[in-house]
Amino acid sequence: MDYKGKVAVITGAASGIGRALALKCAGLGMKIVIADIEEDRLTAVMDEIFNLGGECLVQQCDVSSATEVKKLADATISRFGKVNLLFNNAGVSSAREGYLWEKPLEDWEWIMGVNLWGVIHGIREFTPVILDSNERGHIVNTASIAGLTAGWDIYGVTKHAVVSLSENLKLQLERKKADIGVSVLCPAWVNTDITNSFRNHPNREAVSNPDEKTQMIRDYLQKIVESGISPEAVADIAFNAIANDDFYILTHSDWTPLIKERVDRIMTNEKPETVLR
Repeated sequence: MDYKGKVAVITGAASGIGRALALKCAGLGMKIVIADIEEDRLTAVMDEIFNLGGECLVQQCDVSSATEVKKLADATISRFGKVNLLFNNAGVSSAREGYLWEKPLEDWEWIMGVNLWGVIHGIREFTPVILDSNERGHIVNTASIAGLTAGWDIYGVTKHAVVSLSENLKLQLERKKADIGVSVLCPAWVNTDITNSFRNHPNREAVSNPDEKTQMIRDYLQKIVESGISPEAVADIAFNAIANDDFYILTHSDWTPLIKERVDRIMTNEKPETVLR
């Protein structure tokens, strides 16, 4: 794909991988739509894009809302008239420690809303737009290594669903003979602010004062996340995958044996084993 002048839509673009993807798109001469629930951070990314000489549309958007994603699509069409690349990237992590059956319903609704319904809404609104452009397009759905392994709580539930959703989307677009590639991005540890995503929880006051066990888990995961690869490295890997029309985008080769281990356990009917040891 010749990226110059093409249009990219990126959700979760205010930080982390989304921000890195936006700056990568700007460097390639694309027109960019950046969306996120955090307006202040979005504005900062917009300034970075402008400093690179890029053109962008900024839209505050809660991707868990079908209405807001439709507004995002409408604004995109109004401004740029088409879409070539779609990055369904917005995501949040589990807010509280505990057993699945003990988790508050609001945690389930929030994490499922952003991580899964956000991708669903993006696909429903933007796939027809990419089809109508009659140009080569590509959709990248951000899942996680958690979508290919076991032991990741509600977060893992959503990421497994995103992998399956992406697989089905790929098959159906091929059946339609559409000139649209599909990839599912499955990074392991990346140095982002994902462990602090509870800042956008609908009941922020409750999750901002965690019990001792939850705080311990947050601190543990934060240290691991900070040791991860850079979001910019993930953006480079993602664009290489788009160029090669790769479906599964794996950022950490050292996790491959753990993926194989899960498949082997399925084939031999063994119990699941968490990778979070």
